[in-house]
Amino acid sequence: MNKFLLILLLPLMLIVEAKTDYVYGQYRTGTAEPEGEGIELDMTGGIIGYASGNSNFVFQTSASWGNVEASGIEVDFSGFSVSGGYAFNDIADGSFVVGVSYAEVTLVDPFGGDDFETSNTDPYIGYGKMSGDGIDYLLSISDGVISGSTYIPFTENLSGQLSFSNDDEVNAVGIGLAFKY
Repeated sequence: MNKFLLILLLPLMLIVEAKTDYVYGQYRTGTAEPEGEGIELDMTGGIIGYASGNSNFVFQTSASWGNVEASGIEVDFSGFSVSGGYAFNDIADGSFVVGVSYAEVTLVDPFGGDDFETSNTDPYIGYGKMSGDGIDYLLSISDGVISGSTYIPFTENLSGQLSFSNDDEVNAVGIGLAFKY
């Protein structure tokens, strides 16, 4: 499914000359308390990604990896996400955005059995500014998950990146560096 979605979005990426592009890497940590399970999971990992804003379009993609620890058992994971959105006004000035996101995650069975894979496609609504001047940010809500990322410039091309996601079960924060071109 993700290859199909990527094929659909590829022409958009090639046609639209991006105004603001960020390539980023980030360390991410968080906790999860799955409803009804009575356990707490600790998550750590890394993310590399790409975010772009141009005129009325926003595009993001990322790959993640790390591990989840619960009761002394560690489970490795990997993930992939892609999202595209339409901004009602020029995203460089700040605008409301509606879009769709696709994500998939694979958990490696620590006992050698079959890996667990899951994916979901959800619409989102949000607000963002991607101008390349000053602080850029994207905030969104999708299926009860509130998330956001901000790019704080250090130099003309290097920015710090902070991100978060929060819902009833998962709280996560990330910190990293982003290269703007």
